[in-house]
Amino acid sequence: MNLLSTKTVHLLLFILTILLYINTLNHGYVLDDYTVITENFVTQKGIAGIPEIVSHFYRYGHAAMGDGLYRPLSVILFAIEWQISPNNPTIHHFVNILFYVLTIQVVFIFLRTILPKYSLILPLSITLLFTTHPTHTEVVANIKSRDELLAFFFSILALLYGINYVKSKSNKKLWMCCLFYLLALLSKETAILILLILPITLYFFTDNSWKTYRKPVVYLSIISILFLLLRHVVLENHGTSYAIAKLENPLVDLSLVERLPTAFSLVGHYVFLVFVPYKLLYDYSFNQIPIIHYTHIYFWLSFTMIVLLFTYTIYRFQKKEVIIYGILFFGITISLFSNLPLKIGSIFSIRFLYFPSFGFCFVLPFLFDRIFGARKMLYVILTICCFFSIKTISRNSDWKENYSLFLSDSKNLKNNAKAHLFLGIEYLKKGQTITTDNKIKTDVIKKGIHELTWSYRMYPNSIENLENLGNAYQMLHQNDSAIYYFNKVQKLDSKSCNGNLGDIYFDIKDFKSAIQFYKKEINVHPKAVRGYHNLGMTLASIGAYHRAIMYLNKGILVAPKNIEIKLLLAQVYKAMGDEVNFIKYYSLANNIQQ
Repeated sequence: MNLLSTKTVHLLLFILTILLYINTLNHGYVLDDYTVITENFVTQKGIAGIPEIVSHFYRYGHAAMGDGLYRPLSVILFAIEWQISPNNPTIHHFVNILFYVLTIQVVFIFLRTILPKYSLILPLSITLLFTTHPTHTEVVANIKSRDELLAFFFSILALLYGINYVKSKSNKKLWMCCLFYLLALLSKETAILILLILPITLYFFTDNSWKTYRKPVVYLSIISILFLLLRHVVLENHGTSYAIAKLENPLVDLSLVERLPTAFSLVGHYVFLVFVPYKLLYDYSFNQIPIIHYTHIYFWLSFTMIVLLFTYTIYRFQKKEVIIYGILFFGITISLFSNLPLKIGSIFSIRFLYFPSFGFCFVLPFLFDRIFGARKMLYVILTICCFFSIKTISRNSDWKENYSLFLSDSKNLKNNAKAHLFLGIEYLKKGQTITTDNKIKTDVIKKGIHELTWSYRMYPNSIENLENLGNAYQMLHQNDSAIYYFNKVQKLDSKSCNGNLGDIYFDIKDFKSAIQFYKKEINVHPKAVRGYHNLGMTLASIGAYHRAIMYLNKGILVAPKNIEIKLLLAQVYKAMGDEVNFIKYYSLANNIQQ
């Protein structure tokens, strides 16, 4: 180890990080990437959209209603990247890898700063574990998780500059600490926990008294208050109508006493996965993790573990035992995601381990050092990192696209209603692309129906699921089944599926019903040209030419450059024997096409 200089270690960490994640560069968009990038009209404005991003909730530009989140920094970067290279996932994946590379470098510098009395082996071992840990695949390989990457990156920088300020009393370093903390908060609200971790870091790794590091804590407290005020104002003015869905978090309707056993078991599950990151899943929503009660063994195992760790932490805290710092780092950061202090938008997620995993990676080398000694400890850590690296590279391939991710995880998500829904939707999308073989197309759509039906049985009141079942049967021209599911949707939301029902009734030549539903579609979506086109076509089919012309002209006002609606209008005039208007609108359509 004496042969390794600090510069050599930085280079090796750089190469290792690139090798672990370079296979994500050719990946596409997955899961929530669509909500913040490809289906977000504000992000697609590029740099011009930044003022709207800063002044609105996280998914503004995709979601009409608020999502209860304020994380503008990652979306600003997405907008800049879109400006540079529109609709190109590679640039987004490259930036994710870049920030992970920078994070690993900063983590090593931070560890060298707080552990100056230890040999290079310990900070290197901690950094290697953190670099290779498979739970980080979701954060790096999923573009949307840029918020996690940025929040942790700037948080570690804030801690680094905070400790450097206490050592040097340089106001410049204090201001840098404050700046990085603010950037972390603007990346993701989780970073507010650094307000607790900074004083603990200063307590464990400096010999100064509380008075000497009171100043950075006070400054970060002021920044926290200002951020929370800004967040409140933005969410208050632009969408606070956010409610946690039971599909995402089954604990949402439970009181603290009722959710306590499950919440404790979640902490135990996180601890297990950070030690044994073998079975990693992209989703844990209803009913992947069932609600448990106080008599369940998982509750008692987790509760006992937490009590023992808490007792040990209290007992060894004043002695500044280094392992306690890692335990506290893990405990503080995981607490926010346990659903213990408050209910969050998801019951459980692998990405929530990104912050806490640093605490685990910090503790393990110190434990092995006690058991095996420094040299053997390094061999053990390197062996673990080899297994971690293989798992990381393998898991990255699952995140290539939605279909590969949903299919690879489906065998372990039998009880997950949303997972069946998502895989069903992907089968339908795949079926739509098959145009040469009707048998294969039908088989793929039936696979989709199978998945959607399983999801429906588990969670019968999901509008998205019912709507997709209707779409699937409509694709197979099984109209009675399609109408059945679309009617179920309408009982839950009368504004949905009017266009679908209109299409079905048009196909079976029930023009009266088709007209009724197309009119409803226009009332719900007055700026969507499809409704005017289909209503005009239906009216023309029954010879109501003047009414057809009226709606088609309304459609032209909505979409003046739409070719199909002008061609349809030309055909209506031709059917009426109006040669002049037929030539006029036919020519207009051709001019647009040219």
